[in-house]
Amino acid sequence: MGNNKQIARNLFFNVLSFAINFGLSFFFTPYLIRVVGREAYGFFPLTNNLIGYTSIITTAIGSMAGRFITMEFYGGSMEKAKTYFNTVIVANLMLSLCFTLLAVLGVVYLDAVLNIPPELDFEVKVLFALTSVSLVMALPCGILGVGLSVKNRLDMRASADITVNCVRVGTMLSLFWLFQPTIIYIGIAGVASTLVGIGYGFYFKRRFLPEIVFFPKKYFSLKAVWTLVSAGVWNSVNQLSNLLLQQLDLLITNIFISAAATGTYAISKTMPNLMYSVLAVLSGAFYPQFNILFAQGKYGELMHEIKKAIKVMSAFMGIPIGLLCVYGETFFHLWVPDQDAHELFMLSVLTLLPMIFGSSVNPVFGVFTITNKLRVPAFALLLCGLVQTAVIFVLLKTTDWGIWVIPIVSGLQGGLRNFFFTPMYAAHCLKQKWYTFYKAVLRGCLGMLLVMLIAYCGKLIYEPTTWISFLCCMAVVASVAFLVNFYFIFGKQERLYVVSVVKAKWQRGR
Repeated sequence: MGNNKQIARNLFFNVLSFAINFGLSFFFTPYLIRVVGREAYGFFPLTNNLIGYTSIITTAIGSMAGRFITMEFYGGSMEKAKTYFNTVIVANLMLSLCFTLLAVLGVVYLDAVLNIPPELDFEVKVLFALTSVSLVMALPCGILGVGLSVKNRLDMRASADITVNCVRVGTMLSLFWLFQPTIIYIGIAGVASTLVGIGYGFYFKRRFLPEIVFFPKKYFSLKAVWTLVSAGVWNSVNQLSNLLLQQLDLLITNIFISAAATGTYAISKTMPNLMYSVLAVLSGAFYPQFNILFAQGKYGELMHEIKKAIKVMSAFMGIPIGLLCVYGETFFHLWVPDQDAHELFMLSVLTLLPMIFGSSVNPVFGVFTITNKLRVPAFALLLCGLVQTAVIFVLLKTTDWGIWVIPIVSGLQGGLRNFFFTPMYAAHCLKQKWYTFYKAVLRGCLGMLLVMLIAYCGKLIYEPTTWISFLCCMAVVASVAFLVNFYFIFGKQERLYVVSVVKAKWQRGR
């Protein structure tokens, strides 16, 4: 019961964090496009993607740290946990110094890589420099929050993320109000929010993991570096693959099409990117419990938790995905009225379609980490990334499809990979039958299609034309879809358990 309560807390605060971040993006993005322009706005996510490429290297060191520290904390040696903690900090400090030098070179030669309009050259370079500063400050401090994973308190991280994002947006709005708007202020706001995030990291370390001290002279270990890298290198391969699959698209658009097309594509990806972010965060809410159960050898409970996570993710994600796929054009028309709503809608839907299956299967990715069987998934993802990138390049050169090539090829690749490979290999890692996860995953997919059907019927009855009618319509359709999905996805005993918990909380609150 206690585990269910903590998972529920993790989910609640992560959903709350997503809702607030969604609200901030919802109100701020149209304003940002209006004050700095579509072309300038496109360099904001593009710069973040460029800086994000460094994660290919940093993931090798840090991605498995939480797993090893948790294993040693619960079932091994506290001394080894201290060794892994200190080793990651020292290694990331060294990487920060290297990235600082690379960032200087990047600022100098950025216009040789990107298609930057002359009037935006200075602003884009300063934005890139400030985003690099945020990276080199945050990297050594990232491990400070590992105690939240070890103690399964990801709800606290979500609470901190709310504050960090409010600081980021508040700083940008203040600077835009006081001075002439420029994308440079986005970089300044990023540095400010990074400092707040680092402060939270020190607080979380002191509160949740006081047993582990920072004493690199005693606890730094080259052997620990090798252990972390040998396990995490496969996550680095995954990061390279994700770069090819999801983060290279804006760069390709900028180089092969135009800066204006990059801006359009960046706007169309705003909502799908938020969906992908909340998908990763909500799935991550289950991973600490997966890790703890695996470390304790409770494999039957682990299988139950994984299947439960699949159902919960399907129920949660089906609503926003289904609504955006049906009402997306109306949303874009109201949200950014000076842009081509139909083009944005079609690009957005093509980006979202792989999530119909991917949302349900996403919790299964945690299996590869807890079992430390990352090599095969890494190679599979890399192969898909290379094939996808090659196909996109060929089609851009040989067809006139333009920007549409990218989401179409990406969607086909993602859907096929997550259907044929991910559930089967996860079952293999846990020594289960190959079809173990398919029932829960396919039920979740059908649930999302059911949401779309309900939304489509609602649209036939009434199509909103104003924000008030749109929000009212979404509230009604989402409520009906959630109730139908709740009964479709969850079994009788699971429904009775949820209802009993809600009743108990209601009676205590009265």
